[in-house]
Amino acid sequence: MKGRKTNQEREYKAALAYYEQTIRKHVGDLPLAAAQYAVARRAWERLDKAQRAWVDTLDVSGWAQAGGTERHVRSLAPRRLENDDTIAPELLATIACARLGTPKPKSMRNAAEDAHQVLMACRDYLRALPEARTKAALMLGSYLDTVSFTDILGTSGKPDSLPLLPTVQPKRNNGALTDRALEQALKRHANSAPKKIQQQIREALKTKAISCRLLEEIRWSRFLRHFKPR
Repeated sequence: MKGRKTNQEREYKAALAYYEQTIRKHVGDLPLAAAQYAVARRAWERLDKAQRAWVDTLDVSGWAQAGGTERHVRSLAPRRLENDDTIAPELLATIACARLGTPKPKSMRNAAEDAHQVLMACRDYLRALPEARTKAALMLGSYLDTVSFTDILGTSGKPDSLPLLPTVQPKRNNGALTDRALEQALKRHANSAPKKIQQQIREALKTKAISCRLLEEIRWSRFLRHFKPR
């Protein structure tokens, strides 16, 4: 029983470090869209499962500590960027204008045209946001969603962006993942994977797209190879 408790606690601590270092560190509590949310959701589900498995090994004296970790894990659940009726396009346009830092318009007409364009862009953006999903739909999406290699590379080395596949050496190539490094990561994972996963990876290398579920498994495997528990 003691050995099982130790293993489950180690698994939980590894999953927590993985989530905090490869997800939370980059985006904090920012709502995430598309593949970034799917990957973050899978990572959080891994953490939640590990925490609950560890709690199952504790006796009564450990429940107080477990209660604190449960609340912490719940607070880390990622948020999905989705439609929100409480956000007015006019307010969003005001904030967008402040961030744009555009030069002063030459006339009142130019100012009106600029404001109109920003407002329309904000309305289009809000309308394009996905509708809220149920918990079951969110879990299903984290299994079924796919992402292209181009999008994976596009999230690498950028501030306030969740790297879909973090680099092993952050200081190399300015922290950006290369196409070659991405393909090598998939091939390396295939070397020790079951035949079903090997086939999925061969298909991904051919189509230049991969399921978010498999991508997150590769992220987790890469993290564990370099993780040093304290």
